[in-house]
Amino acid sequence: MSSSSWADAPTPVFATEQFPLILSAVIAAKSNDRSAPRILGLREPGERGVRGQSYRPHIALRLSEGLIDPILASGVIYSLRTPRVADDFYIEYFQEQQVLLLKYQKILGSRLLIRMTDAQAAQFEETVLRLQAQKA
Repeated sequence: MSSSSWADAPTPVFATEQFPLILSAVIAAKSNDRSAPRILGLREPGERGVRGQSYRPHIALRLSEGLIDPILASGVIYSLRTPRVADDFYIEYFQEQQVLLLKYQKILGSRLLIRMTDAQAAQFEETVLRLQAQKA
């Protein structure tokens, strides 16, 4: 019995070998920066919040041409070349699966950006924690 394409695991936009490209794009952005899609799903050690407000930096993915072109080629619906791209997209990190997904803000749907190895996921989390510590 053959499998249907819809049942197959999605192909990531970026191969694990392209992880440095993703890692170099992780930034601590200002909370009102709408040009960089926010990365959700990160651990937030020692976060202090008041009425949902967070004192941690806004961790985001700065989209360069090297990231935009392959993502557009994967068939996203909205453009990634607008200054308000974060109004349409956000990034979600799934720690257990060690993946980053590009998710739509306005409709249901996503694109698998990358599957990370154990070492890459650890390096990704270290980078995020370092950025958080620098802004604290």
